[in-house]
This record gives sequence, structure tokens and C-alpha cells, in this order.
Amino acid sequence: NKEKKNFIINSVPMVISSLLAPYIHEFQRDYPNLNIQMDSDPKTLDFAIKELDVAIRRTKGDEPNLVYVPIFKIAITPICRHDYFAINPDINPDTLENSRLIRLTADMHNWTHWLKQWDYKAPLGNELLLSSFRSVTESVRSGAGIAMGYQPMINDLLKEGEIITPFVNKISTYSEAYLVYRKKDENKLIIKEFEAWLKALIKLLAW
Repeated sequence: NKEKKNFIINSVPMVISSLLAPYIHEFQRDYPNLNIQMDSDPKTLDFAIKELDVAIRRTKGDEPNLVYVPIFKIAITPICRHDYFAINPDINPDTLENSRLIRLTADMHNWTHWLKQWDYKAPLGNELLLSSFRSVTESVRSGAGIAMGYQPMINDLLKEGEIITPFVNKISTYSEAYLVYRKKDENKLIIKEFEAWLKALIKLLAW
């Protein structure tokens, strides 16, 4: 038997849980000699200190020893339970008045960005702040409020039908995600294979 090699992927919790965790077994199936480890961390980890093979980051750095490959554009639009407005008749869906905004503490800018672009006034004072995107989606599922969703990470969630995007034509470009790895590894076969697999996955999810 060949000795198993570690392959360590780092990204923010939302990307790990919503994008990679449901599909990484497909990549591992093609590479049975890899021990894949996904390191979920809201902070940007330093390749010089941490034992990492690749990272997926939402901002592009200028480290001379790292390669940043654009992988997908992140867009944002609100998400809520399919019957959220029906069971909350006092909420005005045109203005969001009387709705509760569910906010992700790791990204307090997303609602501001979307509301400003589409000329909405934010409901004041009625907010629920949560520290993980998983808890945000669970709160949306329970009907607790309306949250900001990130595409393509929410696309699988939307297929289930329980959660919807109530403003289908109001999608804001938000940022870009990059695959990051060491410059000295750019010709490594496994890095190239992972990059190709990730790009194919994004294409599959961008329905």
C-alpha cells in the first residue's frame, strides 16, 4: 500500500460547510491515497506558519510567495423561509418594514451593501446576530427572520425549496473567491487536479 499523504484545505466556515463538505468525498474518491483535512477558520491563516496545501480566500493578498487563482464571484441576495411573508402579514415585502434581519457577525457589511444598492431602508432595532452561517440558515429555516445569502453557497439550499430568495432580480455582486497555494507548488499535480475539480464543482452549482 502506498503511504497516505495529507492534503489540508483551509477556508472560512461558510465555504467549508456549504461548498466543500457536501462534495469533497467525490474528490477523495479519485485520490484514495490522500488524507483530506479541512481546516475551518474565520481568520486568514499564514502559509509560512501553518501546514496548508490550499486555501480559499475572499480577498486577494499580495504575498510574493503565493498564487491567487480567481475561482468564482460571490453574489448576495436575501433569503427567507418560503412562507415567511405569509405567516408574518404585518411585514411589508416591498420595504422590509417590520421584518427581523438575521445578521452574520463575521460579515456586518453584507446587509448595508445590499440595502444601499437597492435603495431599501433597513428595519431598525429588530435584528438577530449569529456567529456562523450554519446557524443563520437554521434560523431562516425556522422562520425567525430574513438573512443575507451568498451565491453560489446557497444554491443547494434553494433546491430543497424550503428556503427562497424573495427578491430574485435583486442580486448584488459582492466579492470574488480565490484558490490560494504556494508558488513553489504551482506545478504539483494534486494542486492542479484540485483546482480543476473546484472549478467544475462551481460550474455545477451555478444553475
